[in-house]
Amino acid sequence: MNAQFIIAKLKQYPIAVGGVLVILLLAIGVFLRKSKVPELEGELVRIENQWGAISANNKESASLPEHVKEISAFGEEIQSRLIVREDKAINQQYFYGLEEKTGITLTLLSQSDTPPPPRPPPGKPTLTLYSPIEFSVGVAGNFQQVLEFLYRLEHGQYFSRIDGFSTNSIGLDNEDQIQISLKMDMLGRK
Repeated sequence: MNAQFIIAKLKQYPIAVGGVLVILLLAIGVFLRKSKVPELEGELVRIENQWGAISANNKESASLPEHVKEISAFGEEIQSRLIVREDKAINQQYFYGLEEKTGITLTLLSQSDTPPPPRPPPGKPTLTLYSPIEFSVGVAGNFQQVLEFLYRLEHGQYFSRIDGFSTNSIGLDNEDQIQISLKMDMLGRK
């Protein structure tokens, strides 16, 4: 068998030769691509999950501009309710206003000048955007007045947190008169 004979036979059956060559090329292609199939299937699952998340986000974002406006309004309200450490006179005036509205007597009012430590003590939250400002407040009055003072302090203009308090009666003459000492934090700007 020489090369001339083989070439003559191949020329006699061109369709069969072409089919065999195509099958061989396809077999080589499948063999070379077979190792990529699991990787490509994983990529397909990842892309389908990503597309599902994008579709869900698109559905939920229909009222996004209104939500952004609402959140911005909340942020502005929070900023307006923060006290400023350096504005001691304004901060004390807030307590004097509560004194006037409730009829109690302020026996002690002091604002701490020291900023809070970088790491708060155990039990206190870590604040990153705001800074707690410590106050010591002494209040004297009848029971209803003191309760009204505490209610207005809790629901007032500024965010407050009472850390500790002590109470006692003022005198033997009028048992309704009490005195309360508060150790508290108010939320302020950093």
